[in-house]
Amino acid sequence: MSAITFTLQNGTTVVSGLNTFINFIGFDIISFHKGYATSGIQTNGLISDFVPPGTYAGVMFGFFGYWFGVKTATGVYSSVTIAGLTVITVWLPIPLNP
Repeated sequence: MSAITFTLQNGTTVVSGLNTFINFIGFDIISFHKGYATSGIQTNGLISDFVPPGTYAGVMFGFFGYWFGVKTATGVYSSVTIAGLTVITVWLPIPLNP
């Protein structure tokens, strides 16, 4: 389990759980993310790491915490700020086209 914080700009986030319908604080069973992490992505806990600002795709399972973003459809958000807990999270950098 890790604490995680990040802000994604101009991206897409799809959630399944309480945040599917409520855009603030809640529990997500699983969420998928793609966008530009303006301050990087920070995790602290059993596995602590930091990745620099950039474009990433990621998935989180068992998230609980603060969640605020621009809702574009049911369960779909564009720019989001997230701080909370996750059981499993995986993030991959997306290289820019040369």
